[in-house]
Amino acid sequence: MNRALLEAAGAGHTILAPNTELAAALFDALERAHRDSGREIWPTPRVRDFGGWLRERQAERQFADSSTPRCLTDVEERELWRMVVLERESSEAYLDPSGAARAARRARRTMHEYAIPSNAIAADGSEESQIFLDWNARFEERCRAVRCIDADRLPMSVARASNSPEQGAGSIVWIESPHWRP
Repeated sequence: MNRALLEAAGAGHTILAPNTELAAALFDALERAHRDSGREIWPTPRVRDFGGWLRERQAERQFADSSTPRCLTDVEERELWRMVVLERESSEAYLDPSGAARAARRARRTMHEYAIPSNAIAADGSEESQIFLDWNARFEERCRAVRCIDADRLPMSVARASNSPEQGAGSIVWIESPHWRP
């Protein structure tokens, strides 16, 4: 067990992990470290996966300000993408509209993760790029219509809120890795 993480947990910091599996393993390791040290009582470690932590922060913002958009659940987001693909005039040309919706959703996620601007995709000029941009625009329209955001927009939303004085991110630390930094 990393001494720094044990100290951070003992100090009440929230520890972020890149996924739920690592968060669960870290939580278990912290609990075992406390037990093995001979303690009978210790504070429950606050270990969260990054995506879950982002959703919690957005929910806190919603409680504080009801005009804040809520985050779509995974099922809602999948269904919105499927509806966007099916409403396109040429949807009958797709053998697997659900597969096309999954691919578009992954493409959007990649676009956000790597900060790829829409105009760079438009510059490609291919039919697939234009269809994706159309679907993406329709998806964003639907999100605005139902006052929701998707998981891809959570990091930006939480970052904006954390910069405001009334909504800080609290005391967080994360697992050190050259491959992952929240």
